Amino acid sequence: MSGNQTFISCATATLLATTAAHATLEETAPLIYRGLCQMTETCTDTGACGTTPSLGALLLEITPDGTRMGRDDADLAVIEHFATLAEGLLPPEVPDFRRTFLVDLPVDAPARRFAVHVQTRHPDTGAPVLRPQYFVLSCEAL
Repeated sequence: MSGNQTFISCATATLLATTAAHATLEETAPLIYRGLCQMTETCTDTGACGTTPSLGALLLEITPDGTRMGRDDADLAVIEHFATLAEGLLPPEVPDFRRTFLVDLPVDAPARRFAVHVQTRHPDTGAPVLRPQYFVLSCEAL
């Protein structure tokens, strides 16, 4: 498995992991957006992008109470979601070894797009470090 495939597999596993820390959202929360998404590109922090092999569809649901993502309704887990990367980087500490979050990207009509970023701790200093690659999720509204 290449380094890029390993990174994709780790990011996908992180996105789909459900832990005790993931609170479930109320079933009655009004829906703002619900879409079926594909990871379409892998991009570098310099803006260079390339296509990503299909990893299957992901369901994304945004409500006033938060954002959830997973393979299907039964698998939805909370994921942090920010309007800008600067907002996503505000927390001074990475709560776990790895933190995955979404950032809004410009819409590519009719698709809504998001960047999936992964933040880890620097092995020597423990300071938060943003991975130099991110994934682009392209979503079609349901």
